[in-house]
Amino acid sequence: MLEGDEQALNSFKSIECQIMDWADDIAYSIHDVSDGIQAGFVTVKSIRNWQDGKDEDYTGNDDSVLNALCEAILKDKHNSHLNRLIGDFIHGTSIKQRAENPLSRKTNRYGYELVVDEEMHKLCKLMKKLSIAVVFRTPQIHQTEYKGRNILKRLFEVFDEEYVRLGKPRYQLLPAHYAEAIAAADDKRWKRRIVCDYISGMTDGFVVRTYRRLFDPQFGSITDLV
Repeated sequence: MLEGDEQALNSFKSIECQIMDWADDIAYSIHDVSDGIQAGFVTVKSIRNWQDGKDEDYTGNDDSVLNALCEAILKDKHNSHLNRLIGDFIHGTSIKQRAENPLSRKTNRYGYELVVDEEMHKLCKLMKKLSIAVVFRTPQIHQTEYKGRNILKRLFEVFDEEYVRLGKPRYQLLPAHYAEAIAAADDKRWKRRIVCDYISGMTDGFVVRTYRRLFDPQFGSITDLV
């Protein structure tokens, strides 16, 4: 099989993967706006400001869509309004059988594709652009991202100092099996890769608790150790 054919096959997505991708798009376009409303980022004023300043009409009828959202916010009916949009996104899809291809001969998972109405794609894009502009580009969100980056950076620096730079750690900061894996690694790059793997497996809450135990003088009583 030619390399181009292999790439084409690798680009094929199963029907459940296509559904998952569309569900993610819906979540990003609707739930981010909903969360933004609850947090006070998405307001009638912020929507109007963005509406007046944007230079593209994503749906061909943006003003009507945004006006309806503003009206729902003013009437405190934005939850039901956004839920109806989710319904529109769902009903704006269908499934059709694909043309013959090598994968569809092996399993029906690749024999069908999800078809999303073009109008729904455009509406999804509009809602994404709205959330990006009035939620994710705000100083508050960027400050939170900056804080999160620095928390992870400081954790890495501590673990790197103890387990990579010193070679023999002075404190038992990592679980024993991670410490053993780091000690067994021959190259510092692999040692740091293991440290990164450990940090990447931490939940948000675990990251915060670990950071506070290391750096917060007010945190660390027996009840804080779990």
